[in-house]
Order: sequence, then structure tokens, then C-alpha cells
Amino acid sequence: MINTLTTIVKSAAKVGKIPAKQARSQRTVERIELAARTLLQDQSWQNITMADLAKAAEANVGSIYARFEGKEALLDRLDEIYCLEIIEMTEALLVEMNASTLEEAISTFVDGTARYHHKNSGLVRTLILETRIGDHPSFHNRSKRMNATMQGVGTQIMSLAKAEGRALAPENIRWAVFFALSAVREAVLFPKGLPRPTTSFQKQIDEITSMVLGYLERI
Repeated sequence: MINTLTTIVKSAAKVGKIPAKQARSQRTVERIELAARTLLQDQSWQNITMADLAKAAEANVGSIYARFEGKEALLDRLDEIYCLEIIEMTEALLVEMNASTLEEAISTFVDGTARYHHKNSGLVRTLILETRIGDHPSFHNRSKRMNATMQGVGTQIMSLAKAEGRALAPENIRWAVFFALSAVREAVLFPKGLPRPTTSFQKQIDEITSMVLGYLERI
């Protein structure tokens, strides 16, 4: 599975190709971004202050404002990173799903998506609750970019279903993919807030996979 900080790692790899001052500035930006993601695992976005970010990033408040106009600008940057990571994750999963049965492909998709969201639950929760419920055109545009990549998952599922002699309507497959994503996100956003039986992470993945397959079998 891909590293959820691939974007930052790739950026760091380019540091040696740019002037030293610019390289230091880039490293500072990456520390700020990583600090924000780390803090979001245990705190809400509203409760995180610039001082908190500066301390976690081993920087000063002034250096943060020099790179981001404020928390909204930083949140916008985090959303862009999330978008890029989701697209990269989906493309990697499509490669894994290529030589699979229908059941294996859906399990791979659910497992990979669940693990990313579980590892980055604070970031995902914040971006959904803080941005996608408001009037933020840039966030909605990124959602469209991610959804466009997700269409490849539906295409792959349709191809595998056809190879197994199962005729599934495109609309039904889109709903199945949407259902899987919704179930994963619900588990991430409300791990304790909704009544659910105590179960292992792997069992949750198996249950979601089973529900998606059950849905496809009934249509």
C-alpha cells in the first residue's frame, strides 16, 4: 500500500535541485503540513491554534504566516494534498485490482480505502466536516477530480463482472462504489458515536465487502 505521505516525500526528494534557501523554506512548509495532520488526529481544527502548529512544526508563528495567510490557507493546502493522495491511492489500487476476481477486486478496494482513511482519520474528518459542508469552490472542484478517478474503479468492476458472466448496470456499480466509500467514511468519522458491535478492523473490511457484493448480487 502506498505511503500516505508520498506527496511530501516526493517533494523532499527534489530539495537538492533547488537553491538552499528555497529548500529550507520547502522543508518548513512540509513540517507545518505534517504538524497539522498529526494534531488533527487528536484535536478539532477549531481548537488548533497557530501557536500549536508552530510548536509541533518546530517553527515560529511568523514563519507559518509567511507561507500561509492563515488557517484557511493551510486547510486549503491540506485538502489539495488529500486530493492528490486519494488519486494516487486509487490508481495504485486499480493496478492491484487488474488481475483479480470480482470479489477480490472489491475487497482490495475496500481494504485499501479503509486503511488510508483509518490512518488519516483526523484529516479526513476535518476536511469533510469543515469544508465540504460549506461554500468552498476549490474543495468541491477537488472532489470532482477525485470522483473522476473513482470512475475507474467502477469501470474495473464492470469489466471483471462481465468476465465472470455477470451483467451489471453502470449505475448500479456506481452506487456500489459510493456505498463502499460511504461505509468506510462513516466508520472513520464515527468510530464510537454510533452503536455498533465490537469487532476487529479486518472484520469491518470483510463486512463492507460482503455488503457490496450482496448488493450487486441482488440487482
